[in-house]
Amino acid sequence: MNVNETLPSASVRRRALGRLIMNALFNWRSLVPGLLLVVILEVALKNWRYAFLGGGALWLVIAFALLLNAGRGAQVVAAMLRVRFDPEAIQHGETRRLVRRALEYRSKIEELIQRAKPGPLKDTMQQTANEIDDWLTNFYSMAQRLDTFYRDRTIRHDIQQVQLDLATVKRRVENAEDENERAAQSEWLEAKQKQWDALKTLQDTMTRARQYMDTTLTALSTAYSQLLLVDVKDIDSGRAQRLRDDIKEDINRLQDLLNAIDEVYHQ
Repeated sequence: MNVNETLPSASVRRRALGRLIMNALFNWRSLVPGLLLVVILEVALKNWRYAFLGGGALWLVIAFALLLNAGRGAQVVAAMLRVRFDPEAIQHGETRRLVRRALEYRSKIEELIQRAKPGPLKDTMQQTANEIDDWLTNFYSMAQRLDTFYRDRTIRHDIQQVQLDLATVKRRVENAEDENERAAQSEWLEAKQKQWDALKTLQDTMTRARQYMDTTLTALSTAYSQLLLVDVKDIDSGRAQRLRDDIKEDINRLQDLLNAIDEVYHQ
């Protein structure tokens, strides 16, 4: 994913709105009254056509009301985030849980923005939220790489097997009966050592990535807590800007680690 990718894109917005519309249409609060009215009208009028028309009209009215409730702005953004950063696309359970948690914090931040009155404070909070979306972009990219690593059985097998191979080849070098055999085993040992060094670097980098995800989640929680307390005077005092600077610093750290992961995989 590109950190500079804007949120929301037109396709993401359409998919998110489509999901919200379907949720409103098939919500029990719209379906049940519609069905009950169908039954009532059929009993009263003895006409299925009018019964279905009446029940269908009530169903659509309630669904429309659900779609236009007071929290629709936050709901739209939450839906768009889940379309763009789909937790269900992450198959590794613990990594998927971290993504879901990060999206929960972002949704809570959006609720704060929706409740804020128009003005400099709301504008500042929105700018902070946009930077958090860049943060989430790197966070989700890291989750995808971790997911790939955890699901790669070949890598896991190699990490275990190469350690065993190293011990075996070292014994062969030590027990070689002549120089030719020792030279051949030493060459094989060197190759195995290079393979192990690459695998160990990958494993260590992924361990760092997992730790960074925990750190990022904690930082998201902190950002949400700080936004709960921020007010208009904090804009002039620079407190809000310091929060945004901290977020940018974390974005850069995550990007550096992503670059390191990609470099290791490339090697």
